[in-house]
Amino acid sequence: MRQYDNRTIDELGRLVLNRELRTKLALEAGSRLQVTCVDTIAILQPTETLTTTGDTVCKVDELGRILMPKKIRQALGWNTLDEVSAFQTGNLIILKSA
Repeated sequence: MRQYDNRTIDELGRLVLNRELRTKLALEAGSRLQVTCVDTIAILQPTETLTTTGDTVCKVDELGRILMPKKIRQALGWNTLDEVSAFQTGNLIILKSA
């Protein structure tokens, strides 16, 4: 499992994904990531289609940011200006508070 730089959630709930991580997983502007919460971590998995199961999907913007929805941040106990650590294993991105 590879760890990347800690990132801070901005005042709008956005988080920048490291460029190396985006390159490794071929994430570009418009790429979709399915978000699954497990305890206090978020697991992001690239997905080609929107899910119909009610799972949360976020998009990568042109600056490499993702918007973590407020309901997800609340479920994880994350607040704006909190630091988050990003890990990559296979095609999964694991986020947890630093």
